[in-house]
Amino acid sequence: RRKIGLCQPQKPLKGNQYHVDSNTLLLTHHSPLQTTVELTAMNPVGLRLSHCRWDYIIWSLFSLVYSNPFCLGLVALIYSVKSRDRKVAGDLEGARSYGTSARFLNIVAIVLSATGFLMFIVIYCTLYYNINRHYY
Repeated sequence: RRKIGLCQPQKPLKGNQYHVDSNTLLLTHHSPLQTTVELTAMNPVGLRLSHCRWDYIIWSLFSLVYSNPFCLGLVALIYSVKSRDRKVAGDLEGARSYGTSARFLNIVAIVLSATGFLMFIVIYCTLYYNINRHYY
């Protein structure tokens, strides 16, 4: 325990906890004999849970709409939704696992779509060149 002097809490939370800034939490314990004020460092992941981007849902929607070979965009979207559900439930490891799978599926979908598009352009240009060469 480390006692500190006066500290002005910024925002009250539940019970006897007060939020001071993004990395600290002011805990006040009231007992009949004394009042102790402690400064405890919080887990930054727990404080910034809403800022964690492990679900890649926007990227998955893009993959679903614009590049969806073998329905990989749909599967990536499903994993993204599962990742968001796990994050809301508080299971950070599950959210990270589903998010990693969604990211991998999105990368594979984009690479396959780009490769297919480039192959289409090369084949089209080759056929166009060969057809025009025979007629002129």
